[in-house]
Amino acid sequence: MNKYGIFYGYWVKNWGADLEDLKNYVAKVDELGFDIIELSCDIVDELSSSEKRELKREAENRGISFSFNTNLNPNNDISSEDEEVRRRGIRHLESCIELIDEMDGEVLTGLTYGSWNPSFRGDLEEKLSHFDRSVESWREVVKTAEKLDVKCTVEVVNRFEQFILNTAEEGVEFVDRVDSPNLGILLDTFHMNIEEDSIPEAIEKAGDKLFHLHVGENNRKPPGRGGHIQWDSIGEVLERIGFDGGIVMEPFLLAGGEIGSSVGVWRDLKGEKDLDEEVKRSLEFLKTKLG
Repeated sequence: MNKYGIFYGYWVKNWGADLEDLKNYVAKVDELGFDIIELSCDIVDELSSSEKRELKREAENRGISFSFNTNLNPNNDISSEDEEVRRRGIRHLESCIELIDEMDGEVLTGLTYGSWNPSFRGDLEEKLSHFDRSVESWREVVKTAEKLDVKCTVEVVNRFEQFILNTAEEGVEFVDRVDSPNLGILLDTFHMNIEEDSIPEAIEKAGDKLFHLHVGENNRKPPGRGGHIQWDSIGEVLERIGFDGGIVMEPFLLAGGEIGSSVGVWRDLKGEKDLDEEVKRSLEFLKTKLG
């Protein structure tokens, strides 16, 4: 049976969190029946060494695993023309991998190949240049992942958030060119709903290169809580390819704040609903559909 998780950002409007906040999220996902909590590398890395150990103990005591997320920005974009910017990005990703090793995390996720929401003129030659530079950067980063045996991913996202990898086919080409057993693909049902002709076919194309799966409805609601994603078909293809990675919800219902602004939640999707109850029902739904 697959392990299920949720991104901590579901419950909050702003990215920041201290040790007590993070411990509370770990407790919450345990009580709701999840196996994984996905946290931000940047936030956890701000903790002291003793605080990291305390957070790790809390998760171990509850049987909760960590996956970790990071996103690059214009100052550390590993696809940049500027070598100094690329070097900062390479070091940032290496630091994330080292953190995951320290915390016994399962995988690095997020926009790890280029800046989130970059400016782009739409020039395909420019896209290919960014693709090539990012591949070269990852060939260096992945040495740390291989040394520490940490799984890493490149997240295929929609055209409005990045331009380098928008389809599973492009993700496969990227990881094939890096050519490391420690680098795979992260697919997300929200992004696939925008870009792919067929979500099941995209998942099948990723095959054994699919290390991690983000799930949510087409409108960013929790799976099965309003939307049109075809979960039965997704469950069938995951079984067919033998997927055994983490399945992590990444819904966003709260408008306002840093998170709502970052992911484009411009209306109240929560209403009178109880956040905990919504994802608890969604988890039960996923287990019936995805196994």
